[in-house]
Amino acid sequence: MKIRKYKGICEESFSEICGYLIFEENESLYYIDKYIPEMGCNIKYCVIPETISQSTGEFDKNNNEVFENDDVKFYMSGKPHICKIIYKYGMHCLLHKDGYVNHYPIEFKNMEIVKL
Repeated sequence: MKIRKYKGICEESFSEICGYLIFEENESLYYIDKYIPEMGCNIKYCVIPETISQSTGEFDKNNNEVFENDDVKFYMSGKPHICKIIYKYGMHCLLHKDGYVNHYPIEFKNMEIVKL
């Protein structure tokens, strides 16, 4: 079994944090545990629950890890398209701007993560 990474926005710094998700039930808080090589240890960052997304386990054409809710750009029939990665139908899908959701597996290596 592969353990997936998560990312979310830190409540304190409002920066994006990537690591492993921890839920503290007694505090009702979500943390992302991230290894900091310079310190040689892990640090827990409290993250905003609505910003948490799970890794797809795949990488884009620039070798960036792709997460749910990432916006990706790809070319279809020579034209650029930007879609959001979602999880539906038991797989990761593309949510198009017009609301259409694909029903076929995605080839992540032909896509590029974009920041809108």
